[in-house]
Amino acid sequence: MNDTGDHFVTAVQGVNGTWPTAPGLWSYSSLGVAEECPRRWMLSRADYGDLWGGHGYPSRPALAALTGSVVHRCLELLLIAFHGRGCSSVADPAAVEAIRGLGGYSKLVESVIAEEIAALKDNPRAADLGPALTRQMTKGVSRIRARVQMQSAAPGSRQSMAASRWTRKARTR
Repeated sequence: MNDTGDHFVTAVQGVNGTWPTAPGLWSYSSLGVAEECPRRWMLSRADYGDLWGGHGYPSRPALAALTGSVVHRCLELLLIAFHGRGCSSVADPAAVEAIRGLGGYSKLVESVIAEEIAALKDNPRAADLGPALTRQMTKGVSRIRARVQMQSAAPGSRQSMAASRWTRKARTR
């Protein structure tokens, strides 16, 4: 770890990096990774300006991880919409309007897939995967929609409990 952002050379021709500086405040997970393997922590947060504009070495996208990101983002958008309408769950009558405001479940999933695929355009390790990932994700819209619906409606799920907490906090303010 250093405080100067020293440069290093990689084994990939034409790709060099700059070591990250130590953070002012460590997250629990970052500290755990750094304690387990300091070099892995540093490589995952180094700047590879010759390769791409993101931080860390770009990961190769995987369908399962992309699907999980889509589900999580859809649930986040649903929670925000529910909160905006004062809903505590999908059983709340105002939830229908919140979901309609997002275009419905399928449209929500489709738009989040498009956002996630667009976010990969600068990743050099995703260049050859873009069209295939887009096709696979588009074919899986109904399956992803079902997961989002199930998780957002599950009694006692983290999403419905979080929506309840948000709504209670909003009503008490």
